[in-house]
Amino acid sequence: MSKHRRGRRTSPPPCHVLHEDDGVDPRLLRRAGRPPDGTHATDRLCGQVARLLTLALAGLSADEALPSCHVVAVGPAPDASRLRVVVAPFDAGAVPSSLLAWLEAVRPRLRAELAAGLRRRRVPDLVFAVAREGGSA
Repeated sequence: MSKHRRGRRTSPPPCHVLHEDDGVDPRLLRRAGRPPDGTHATDRLCGQVARLLTLALAGLSADEALPSCHVVAVGPAPDASRLRVVVAPFDAGAVPSSLLAWLEAVRPRLRAELAAGLRRRRVPDLVFAVAREGGSA
């Protein structure tokens, strides 16, 4: 008869120190340099909105002889259902409060332009800000 022992062998634990990710499925862990899910689609939406608003603002300011401005940046505020649009006037003497008042007045027309150009069920709400002289709002 062989001299093998019957029964269970006691094995040492896999490691002597426990970490916070022990017992977690590695497929659920995020990579360190990877952005959270959904940002690619949001970035693409912001780029489309920036292009469409640039064209719409150029058409509106040419038609109505109102202050001309250009889109500096578009970003989610706080998510893709509401977008923050940073605009800058072409002339340095423009008053930011009058530019914001004009943008608020034409917001429904801008959203109608977005609805025509975007393939989404709901057009995102727009929040406007005027860029400072340094570049961003």
